[in-house]
Amino acid sequence: MIRDHDVNRWFTLGALLLALTGLGLRLYAIDWGLPFVYDPDEPDFVQRAFAMLQSGNLDPGWFGHPGSTAIYSFLAAFGALEIVGSSDLAAAAAAFREDPSPWFLAARVVIVLFATGTLVLAWQFARRIAGGAGAMLATGLLAASMLHTQLSIIARSDMVMTFFVLLAMLAVLSVATVGRWRDYLAAGFCLGLAIATKYPAAVFSLVIIGAHLLRLRDRSSPVWAEFPRLAAAGGATIAGIAVGSPYLLVSPLVVLRDLNFEARTYHLSGTSEGFLPALASYLGGPILTDIGAIGAVLAVAGAWHALTRRHRSGQLALLALAVYLAFISSLSLRWDRWALPALPFVVALAALGLSSAADALRARSGARAVSAMVLVVTAVALIQPTMASLPWTVATARDDSRDMASRWILENVPAGSAILAESYTPQLPADRYRLYTVEQGRIWRLDTQGRRFAVPRGIVGTLADPGFIARQGIDYVVIANHYDRRLAEAERYQRTIATYEAIMRSGEKVYEADQAPWVAIGLPVRIFRVR
Repeated sequence: MIRDHDVNRWFTLGALLLALTGLGLRLYAIDWGLPFVYDPDEPDFVQRAFAMLQSGNLDPGWFGHPGSTAIYSFLAAFGALEIVGSSDLAAAAAAFREDPSPWFLAARVVIVLFATGTLVLAWQFARRIAGGAGAMLATGLLAASMLHTQLSIIARSDMVMTFFVLLAMLAVLSVATVGRWRDYLAAGFCLGLAIATKYPAAVFSLVIIGAHLLRLRDRSSPVWAEFPRLAAAGGATIAGIAVGSPYLLVSPLVVLRDLNFEARTYHLSGTSEGFLPALASYLGGPILTDIGAIGAVLAVAGAWHALTRRHRSGQLALLALAVYLAFISSLSLRWDRWALPALPFVVALAALGLSSAADALRARSGARAVSAMVLVVTAVALIQPTMASLPWTVATARDDSRDMASRWILENVPAGSAILAESYTPQLPADRYRLYTVEQGRIWRLDTQGRRFAVPRGIVGTLADPGFIARQGIDYVVIANHYDRRLAEAERYQRTIATYEAIMRSGEKVYEADQAPWVAIGLPVRIFRVR
């Protein structure tokens, strides 16, 4: 491990610059989509926090993730926003319905702060494992990560969980090396906060146990030695859960209801094909994309070094990565965003791989050669993940396919036209068009709930009879990617696919928008004029 004080100081400065660059990229696109809200999960957190602000009731009434720490963080930000705005709650409620942008933006700022915190904690974690040179690489890889960038500007719980997991794992490193009471308590309490954010964080309790056993192994102590400290970590975990989600422990029926829904075994486009396919998908998908080929080679080298050289901190990083990936790969559903908490441990292992290579070179060359090698490898390793995330970031700040479709509608569709739109399509002015949705197989007038821009609902393909469109007097049909997603699982959705295709055959496609690198993000939006 490179230990030269002056050299490490420059590596620390390099890590700081990389982290600030990552922060700048995230702030660049933080207002994406607004005043429209396109992410389907953001309202679950933001609207609950706003409702709590309105009612003064601190019970979220929902514990699906449980997401409580994220919701309470948003609530604190909204409280500050109300104090600065000096508006009464009734006026705030009307303003929220009219344009929720300030509240969604405030929630995203909170997530960006947590994301910045994860960059700092990942640097600290990697520095304790691999020294300053490796920590600079780890910070750069995480800052350039596409998945980390995407989830840094979405108001949901993934980034908050990752922050608290890293806090806990930093304390775990101290459990393995020093083993003070406060290390066990800090590890358990921070893990409790992570569990109060997302339940899967509970698997990291195995890493606390692993750190405890490693320390006992090095001291040749029996496995039952110092058990009270391990038990204290368990008690601190429960305390962390109680602090992060105080209503979780007193609402068992609500928790069971929400867990039952979250534990469903099927989800369109998100059902796992089994443990090994899911594991391969996580490793070859978001993780490889985010760290690049060179980062992946260094991570494998770091894992090998940790195992063969009995590098204790490296072994704990590898254990944390292994238990978490094994857990999410065993679940019935698979989502790329679930890989986020694994990324800090992957980049920490890459840091260890770079550090071990630098130490090998240092034995034969001077410090200058080592520093030059580190800088070159770091710069080259960052090219691939940067070129994956930068086009998305620029496109996010520029446009969304739904915005493009909305502009086309406003410019080309006469006011007063009857439009049947499904969820994930553009949010149109409620006072300009007659807007319809599909519910229970029939067409209904869309309830705009007093909003300036109506949020479309329903799925057009579930219409019982495509002929209802003409009989209802619909002028235009707007379709999102529900057809494409069901087409990928055709055996399950034959009737829905047939309905979509009948609607598309009977209409004239007048416009289509889709995402494009550097230009726009989003999903396919097709607009059909009814003949």
